[in-house]
Amino acid sequence: MNRNHDLTEGPIIRRLLVFFLPIAAGTLFQQLYNAVDAFVVGKFVGTGALAAVGGSPAILINLIIGFCVSLSGGASVVISHHFGAQSYEEIRSAVKTSYLMSIVLGVIVGALVIVFSPTLLVWLKTPGDTYADALLYQRIYFAGSIFVLVFNMGSGILRAVGDSRNPFYYLVCASIINIVLDLVFVAYFRMGVSGVAYATILSQIVSAILSLYVLTKTDAPYAIRWKELKINGSELKTILSIGLPT
Repeated sequence: MNRNHDLTEGPIIRRLLVFFLPIAAGTLFQQLYNAVDAFVVGKFVGTGALAAVGGSPAILINLIIGFCVSLSGGASVVISHHFGAQSYEEIRSAVKTSYLMSIVLGVIVGALVIVFSPTLLVWLKTPGDTYADALLYQRIYFAGSIFVLVFNMGSGILRAVGDSRNPFYYLVCASIINIVLDLVFVAYFRMGVSGVAYATILSQIVSAILSLYVLTKTDAPYAIRWKELKINGSELKTILSIGLPT
């Protein structure tokens, strides 16, 4: 066990604060994605584009991605239990299951939302003058939803073993990239709504790669090995039993 990430030793209040504060700050940075997108298109494109990005797509993104992230929270709880008990084989099994689950879920969710986006926007009574831009933004965003889920699962694994700092650093890096690309694509290249959508996807790809790099390079029990990824039915059931109610 990495003693630098062991929360069971030393002053508990200090340990908790050091662990919790990066999570709280990271949550704020994660909320910046859509807020920055909406601000940039509102300033450089117009109120119609602002309504398209900040309206129905934002509701669906928060709902669907929030649901998927809650499942990663279930995985984090299971892995943290195994890590605290130093049950290394169970850690490996839970990590394999949860990471493969996030990949499969990302593909399924992305495909379903892309296909059913027109219907979803109609159900949400999206105004006709913003419908085309909202549909474009939503489809581009969910084409990259797998990277959102992969990053959140990777972050959940790291937090489960006591590392909340690295996920925070990745979020800060991704947020800065998102802001810069928003300005480049929208203000300079005049790509409109599609520009902020592509900026968001690219920044999320970066955060996913960073978390994956750490998890594939470590020799710890929570390391990810592509050839070994598989679903363990018992671990999946436990993850879902915790994640679904959340």
